[in-house]
Amino acid sequence: MIAEPITNAGVMTQSMVYIKGTATAADLDYYILHYLPEGADPVRGWQIITRFGSPVAGGMLGQWDASKLPEGNYQI
Repeated sequence: MIAEPITNAGVMTQSMVYIKGTATAADLDYYILHYLPEGADPVRGWQIITRFGSPVAGGMLGQWDASKLPEGNYQI
């Protein structure tokens, strides 16, 4: 579950985006953070931000370097 950035909050694409939340499960091997540009195919358009192998409870899930992305709307 992503707690930050909150839904529809908007982020500056010319900066680092800090993604906070929770990724826990008894059998968790890893979790993957993805983003989807607005208008992209929701089945094939997801791009990998990063993959982690440790659970997180209410903390930093990852960082997304959005500095090279064009202005627009993105889903995480």
